[in-house]
Amino acid sequence: MPWALVALGLIVVSSNRQTEKRKVRLDIRSTVLLALGIGCLQMGFLGSNVDFRFLIPGIGLLVLFIMIQLKLDDPVFNPRFFRRPAYLAAGCTTALANFTMYAMLFQLPIFFHDIRAVSELEIAGALTAMTLCMMLGGPLSGVAGRYIGIRYTAVVAACTNLFGLYLFSDLASALVPGDIIVAMALMSFAGGMAGPVVQSAGMLAIEKENAGMAAGGLSTMRYFGGAIGILVLSLQLNSSGVTTIDQHLSIIPFYAVSLTLVLLVAFLLPVSFKTQRKQIRRNNNRSNL
Repeated sequence: MPWALVALGLIVVSSNRQTEKRKVRLDIRSTVLLALGIGCLQMGFLGSNVDFRFLIPGIGLLVLFIMIQLKLDDPVFNPRFFRRPAYLAAGCTTALANFTMYAMLFQLPIFFHDIRAVSELEIAGALTAMTLCMMLGGPLSGVAGRYIGIRYTAVVAACTNLFGLYLFSDLASALVPGDIIVAMALMSFAGGMAGPVVQSAGMLAIEKENAGMAAGGLSTMRYFGGAIGILVLSLQLNSSGVTTIDQHLSIIPFYAVSLTLVLLVAFLLPVSFKTQRKQIRRNNNRSNL
């Protein structure tokens, strides 16, 4: 609550008053359809096995949602945003990176509680250290983006993430959270470093008047990726009692695939903000012609 109030105060102080107000009507049908689609998709992964009774309808509802949005003049979300490489890269990177990070945030307390019988306070300390490392990576994102560009900032962060995962893969020998703190620090730092510059590149690819919709799309990708990561983790652990080391190690290949895709998708990002602005101006000129 204290941090939420500080954030609210900063928003009020730093935001400009909106002078032009558009009259828009909330599309209840599309909003409910999206909620039902994501909800069914998540329900399909609950339990010890994939439940196709929910999974298939969830996919169908999401496809229907996209088809409806393509036909509307004022959609809840415009799927055409993903035709733009920078926005596609930002959305995919956000979803895939959070697939790993959110799953790990759930996995580590379970692992050290079930396998090593570590106290909750010690586990909380390790998770706090991860958060601090992510906060340190954030300010460096802008510096790196200015000097080596958007694309290579994301590539360096992805490589750092993969190296951290390599250290994390020795999870079986970790007796206390401190044994993998370096791995978690590197991965958290990489996530903090990549996030702001990638999000900015994605937002710059969209017209200013659609900024709210674009930001909402990226936020949805973040939590969608995180939710899927947690659900895949639950399927791999698949235990009604105490989990085993083999179950915890079985999720690491999923992390590796996800972070490798993050590295590959990073090459869709513009080289720098300067080149992206030039591309935006060229596109605007073509539209005017």
